[in-house]
Amino acid sequence: MPYSCEDIKRILNETLAVDPNVRRNGKLLLSDVYALRVQVLKANLSLICSRHLNNTMQLLVTTSRSNIDGCYQRANSSFGGSSTSSKCHDRTCGATRIHFKNIIKKGWDVNREEGNEGIVISDADRKTIKDHVVQLMCTVPPKIQAQISEAINLIAAIDYPGQWDTLLPQLVSQFGSPDPAVVNGVLQTIAGIFKRFRYVARSDELYGTILYSLKQVQAPLLQLFVQTGQAVDNYANDPNQLAPRLESLSKMCHIFYSLNYQDLPEFFEDHIQDWMSQFSKYLQYKNPCVTDDSEETEPGPIDKLQSAIILNLDLYASKDEECFLPFLGEFTQLVWALLMTVSPYPKHDTLATTSIKFLSSLVSKLMHKNLFQEESTLREIVLKIVIPQLMFRESDEELFEDDPSEFILTEVEGSDSASRRRCSQDLLRAMCRQFEAQTTAICSEHIGVMLAEYGKDPNSQWKNKDAAVRSCWYCCICLISGKAPLLTMFQSFFQNINYRSTLCWVFRFARKALSGSRKPTKV
Repeated sequence: MPYSCEDIKRILNETLAVDPNVRRNGKLLLSDVYALRVQVLKANLSLICSRHLNNTMQLLVTTSRSNIDGCYQRANSSFGGSSTSSKCHDRTCGATRIHFKNIIKKGWDVNREEGNEGIVISDADRKTIKDHVVQLMCTVPPKIQAQISEAINLIAAIDYPGQWDTLLPQLVSQFGSPDPAVVNGVLQTIAGIFKRFRYVARSDELYGTILYSLKQVQAPLLQLFVQTGQAVDNYANDPNQLAPRLESLSKMCHIFYSLNYQDLPEFFEDHIQDWMSQFSKYLQYKNPCVTDDSEETEPGPIDKLQSAIILNLDLYASKDEECFLPFLGEFTQLVWALLMTVSPYPKHDTLATTSIKFLSSLVSKLMHKNLFQEESTLREIVLKIVIPQLMFRESDEELFEDDPSEFILTEVEGSDSASRRRCSQDLLRAMCRQFEAQTTAICSEHIGVMLAEYGKDPNSQWKNKDAAVRSCWYCCICLISGKAPLLTMFQSFFQNINYRSTLCWVFRFARKALSGSRKPTKV
C-alpha cells in the first residue's frame, strides 16, 4: 500500500516511542516501507505534493529544507511554540536520514553479502536518485547533510566513476556557493569518495579512476583553497564566518592527501609552490577569535587544519620527491616551532602526534641527516620534545583509571591509534639508529636527572621515573652494537636497588623485541 508523507513521519516516530509495543509496530511498518519498490527521488518541493510519490520518496522528501521548515512551523503553532515541537522535529529528521541511508546501504549493491532484505532499486530509479541526490544534500541542514553525504559515498563506492560520471561535475559546481555549509558538505563528500584511493594496491583501474578524478577537481580545488584563504583573511574578526572556512581548508587538505597518496600528480608538481606557500601560511596562523583556551578536549579549527597540513607534508617527505626538497628545511623549522607551543591537553594530541611523526620520518632517513646532526639540535629534541611527551599526563591517569584495557592497548601493545608517548618513543628510536652515540649520551644525562628528582620525592615525582624507564626502554636498540654510552646510562639504575627489577624488565623486553627484528651491527 502507498504511504503519504505524514504516514512516514508517524511510522518513524513510532520507531522511537518509549512503549515497546508501539515501537515494535513502527518497526514492522517500516520494514513494509523498505520492502516496497523504490521509485522517484527528487528534492524539489513541488514533487512533495505529487500523488506519484511512493514510500521511499516520501521518506526522503521529509529531509528537504522547505518541507522541514514547513513542518516545524506547523508543529510550533500546534504546540504553542514550545521546545517539545523542536525535539519531535529533530527526532523525525534524525530517523528519516538514518533510514534513507540504510535503504541505500542495503539495496544499492545487488551483490551485497548480507543480502538486500527485499529492497529492489530499478535502473530508472537509480538514475533519478543520482541525478538529484547531490542537490538534495545541498538544500538540507548540516545535521541531515552528513547522512545524505554518507549515502552518496555508499553509492559512489559501487558506481563511481563508470556508472556515475556526473557526480564530480555536480559536486564541483557547488564550490562557488556563498553558503560555507554547502561547500563543506560538498568537500566532505568528495573527501569520502577519494579516501578509497589510500591504502590499496596499485592497479590500472585505480590509476584510471584517480586520473579521471584529477581532471575534474585538481584545478578547482587549488582555486577554492586560495579563495577560501582570502575569505579567512577578510573574516579574521568574525568567528561565525571564520570557523567554517577554516573547516573547508581542512577538508581540502584531506582531499589533497588522497589525490597524492599513490603518486605525485603532474598538476600538483607544477603548482607545488602555490600549495606550499599556502601550507606555510597556515602553519604560522594564529587567531584568538577561534581559539578557546578553556577547552581541553576538542581540537579547534586551527588545530585541525594544521594537523591536516602536516599529514600532507609527511606524505611528501616519505615520497622523497625532488620538487619538495627545497621546502623541507622551512617546514622542518615550522613544525618544530609549532610542536614547542602545543599544550599537554588532549585537544592537541592529534597535532602533537602528527608533528612528531613528521620529524621521525625525517630523522630516520640518511638523506636528511644534515638537518639534525648538530648535538645542540639533538639535545633540543630530547629535552623539549621527547621527554615532555613521555611524561605521564593527567589525561593518561584518567584513561588508566576509566579504561585500563584501552590504556594498555594504546600505550603498551601497539594499537592503530597513536599516542604522544608512542610517537615520542618512535622518534627516540629513530635518533638512536642515526645518531647512536650522541643520542644515548644525551639520554643518559637526562635519565640521571629524572631519577635524581624521583629519589628526592618518590611520592610526587614518580612521573620522572616513568619517563626515565621509557627513555631507557627505547634506547635499548643500541644494545645490538654494544656501544659504551648505553652502559653508562644504566649505571643510574644500578646505583639504587629499587631500580634493579625495573632494569631487568627493560632488558627482558629489549631481548624479546629485538630478537630477529634486526641483524646485529658489525662493530
